[in-house]
Amino acid sequence: MAKLSVSVCGHYWWWQDQSCQLFSKALVVGRLLVLLPLTYKTEMGRQKRRWLWIWWFQLSTAQQIKLRRQLQQMAISNL
Repeated sequence: MAKLSVSVCGHYWWWQDQSCQLFSKALVVGRLLVLLPLTYKTEMGRQKRRWLWIWWFQLSTAQQIKLRRQLQQMAISNL
């Protein structure tokens, strides 16, 4: 499993050492799966979008808590 990192504010994400941002709200499916809508720039400067899926049970308890908090903060800040 590749490393997923998130900034304290929850707006900036790093997936496989590539800087990304959310382009929409994350989706939680059946409390088992999280779909993150990430956008990033390619080496040629083009904007690309990608949906990243994460199984909750693959995350440690600390990662689950951190991700829940950040997703909640994103939901509140997008209101």
